[in-house]
Amino acid sequence: NDASLFPNREQQRPGAVVTAEGNVECFIEKIVDERRRGRGTQYLVRWQGEGPEADEWLPRRELEETEALDIWL
Repeated sequence: NDASLFPNREQQRPGAVVTAEGNVECFIEKIVDERRRGRGTQYLVRWQGEGPEADEWLPRRELEETEALDIWL
């Protein structure tokens, strides 16, 4: 849908979750790409509820125990 033609039909995107301790946690929707940097690998992460403009390159060590990395590999 074109949001300018149908503004009431635009889907609400969920944002980050704030834990009881006050920490902000974001959920990964999927990994979009990977690249080599030095001796390591970085992954382009798409955050849940965000569009491609918010994609971010993260090193593998920050994604070690995530389901998104398991699916990508």
